Amino acid sequence: MRVPAWQYRRTRFNHDWLKNQYIPALGRLQNLMNGQIEDFDSEAVFMEQILSEWRAHREEALSLPRDFEEGMSPRRLFDCPPLSYSDAETVGPHGDLIHCLWMARHPVRRWIAEASARAIEADEAYRQLHEALLADTDLPPQQSSVPFQTLGTNFYGACCKLAKAIEQFPNRVYVT
Repeated sequence: MRVPAWQYRRTRFNHDWLKNQYIPALGRLQNLMNGQIEDFDSEAVFMEQILSEWRAHREEALSLPRDFEEGMSPRRLFDCPPLSYSDAETVGPHGDLIHCLWMARHPVRRWIAEASARAIEADEAYRQLHEALLADTDLPPQQSSVPFQTLGTNFYGACCKLAKAIEQFPNRVYVT
């Protein structure tokens, strides 16, 4: 069976981007804001490039949880041979039955609710940080670091929680 499109999206978003690129970059921001490093070039790069990456990936963060049930349902097994050769009279009822059993046996709705809530929290934390940075662009980070430290820490933590929530989704389509 080929890798489901949802699983591919999850890997690209959560593993390739969020956990291995974005969260480490946010960690560097934490070090900058905590005064552990002094690099004004890093701040400019963060402001122009790294923070804006959230906007580019925002919709994926919000849509991945929404699309999980349909994208990873065992009903997808009817899209691949040999089950794809089944007629509509077989696929419909059996696909629905397999899906219902999967929903009953696994906390699919909890996984979706958790990841959706974490995505919304990360988006809100981003919005707050972005607005604060836009409102206070004249001050060097050391003079206004406490609000930015708090907002940066909140955004960093929200992104980490989002990554963990997405990790809880099963990594393959299966029937149990």
